[in-house]
Amino acid sequence: MRLWNYDKFWVIWCSCVDKPRTIKEIQRIWDYKGNALYQKGMRKPIRKEMLDDGFIEDKGKIKERGVSGNLIYAKLDWVPKFLYEFFLDLKLKYNNVLPSQLFDCIVNKKRFIKFLDENRDTFFFPDRLKVLFSDKDTLKNHCEMCLVAPMLVMLNLLMLRVLEKQLKLKKEMLFIVTQSMVFNPAVKLNFFDYSRLVMKDLKMKSIPGGIFDEKKVFVLWMKSAQKIYSDLVV
Repeated sequence: MRLWNYDKFWVIWCSCVDKPRTIKEIQRIWDYKGNALYQKGMRKPIRKEMLDDGFIEDKGKIKERGVSGNLIYAKLDWVPKFLYEFFLDLKLKYNNVLPSQLFDCIVNKKRFIKFLDENRDTFFFPDRLKVLFSDKDTLKNHCEMCLVAPMLVMLNLLMLRVLEKQLKLKKEMLFIVTQSMVFNPAVKLNFFDYSRLVMKDLKMKSIPGGIFDEKKVFVLWMKSAQKIYSDLVV
């Protein structure tokens, strides 16, 4: 049993990525009543287990303007391990291979995490997570999207750059990259507006070189498209 299998793990973790917060603050963000986020994990309260296992860190006590408690701050170094296991599970149990193939295109996981760390506000500001999930129940039911959504936005930005700079496509052709945001099967999530907010911050800023194997991403995209076209041929 992984600690990240507990749904409240995700509510706590994703709500203290952009800045340190107390559990009470996090409860207010997601409209929890009582002590819902003080639930037990495997052995003790889940917040303490998250601290012990290195998912969050303690930033000390705060007591001002009616806010009191211990500040906790999310750590990111465990993220590649989670994504690897999550995508592998999709591949082996559900024969869903493409997510693993996309993840394999991230050839430098440390630079990937560094970019997320440098843009914590952009990807993980609670108001933006609320755009993506709307409420705590959707977040708990689709918790992996806390991490998958930023990865997909980065891939979309990367492809926009490749098409614009390397293939010299004009704006009227760049709309093809936005297909995954508009025609998205995850209709319970507002990936479209979340992507717009994130991209507006990042603009067309280059995704740092060396994170993704651009050729590998493009080949995967092309081969996947060819499979679709071959099915349409009469």
